[in-house]
Amino acid sequence: MTRDHEPDPPILTARITALLSRTAPHPAVFGAARPSCGARTSSDVMTLTVEDVEPGDAALLRSA
Repeated sequence: MTRDHEPDPPILTARITALLSRTAPHPAVFGAARPSCGARTSSDVMTLTVEDVEPGDAALLRSA
């Protein structure tokens, strides 16, 4: 599995991933690989883990 954003210039679309568990305590892991805002060519990779996810819950993964 790659951890880079999509190589589709000029857009450079973020690659988004979600892993959800159907067993208690229902953890969810979200990830995003986005192009760097700086001069680097590598991606900025962020992850978020949320516990006890229930139907209708929402989570926001965003950069600072």
